Amino acid sequence: MKNGFIYLLIFLTSISCDTIKDTDDAVTGLWKLSIIEEQDSVTGRWHQADWMKNGSGYLHYDGSQFMSAHFLPEGYNDLEESEDADNSLDKIHSADYWYLAKYRMDDQSGILTHERFLHSDPSQRDLSVRRRYEFHGDTLYLFADEFNFRLKWVLQ
Repeated sequence: MKNGFIYLLIFLTSISCDTIKDTDDAVTGLWKLSIIEEQDSVTGRWHQADWMKNGSGYLHYDGSQFMSAHFLPEGYNDLEESEDADNSLDKIHSADYWYLAKYRMDDQSGILTHERFLHSDPSQRDLSVRRRYEFHGDTLYLFADEFNFRLKWVLQ
């Protein structure tokens, strides 16, 4: 049941009435989060960010136009039934971060745009975010420049 939500997101983003491919196949597939790094503004060095530290995450790009992103905080996969289960679930779900979006890649500029239509934070719905991207073998780097973050994803 723990992974049920992830599978639901993957399934929902895989359904598409429009089968015209207008995005790059290089991003298509399931990606697992390796690390979120933050760049030090003084030294320029990358170090592990506090946000979702030791957590996990997945991206799924369907190869057509839809994608899903799901970030899980540390401890999510270790939840067990106990007297404290309700409190643990409330804490975990309040930190859970996910969204569904249409996406498009611009190879010329190296920008991947996510046009969010569903989001765990209602204030973030119907917003677009632009991410610089780089591929290194089976690794995808997405840069959230507004946070000085670099997210490292590995193709599954």
